[in-house]
Amino acid sequence: MIDYTQPALGYLLRIPCSDVAADSPLDEPARARAEMAAEFLSFERIGPIAAADHPAARETAECVRAACSPGSMEEAILYATEDLQAVCSWLVDPLRGLPCVVVATGCGIETMLGSLLQTFAEAPSPQGEKEVVGPGGLISLHRDPETSAIVVRARTMVLNFAFADFVEAVNASGM
Repeated sequence: MIDYTQPALGYLLRIPCSDVAADSPLDEPARARAEMAAEFLSFERIGPIAAADHPAARETAECVRAACSPGSMEEAILYATEDLQAVCSWLVDPLRGLPCVVVATGCGIETMLGSLLQTFAEAPSPQGEKEVVGPGGLISLHRDPETSAIVVRARTMVLNFAFADFVEAVNASGM
């Protein structure tokens, strides 16, 4: 059970291009997806941003940093894949403060989720389901208030429709 009144522990943001293209700069469609994800995160108070050591990940992290309030976050930092356990522990550290964002390849996100769920989840999901998002998609990490287990939630909405449509729908609903 996710308590949405509590902020997320952090977000995993998949680079907005294929893993094969991670070592190249973002093309225009990928940059547009990065900016949509960044705009979604601009409505959240976020802390530091960690980016995998790939040009596409660093550019995506820069999009997020530019979209979010500079007063509420730290500079982007880099991590190497060998620091996976440290990144996972950092992601779910309740004393860290504001939720962080980790930008990585699809493969990197799958590896992090596997490590997080193996280390911090109370039990594996019944069917072994994974939360997977497409390029530019987000996964939010939450703590179950009853069990303290880590719960993941795919936030694929940034891929399913234009963010402007979402803002318009929220404004029309009077929220």
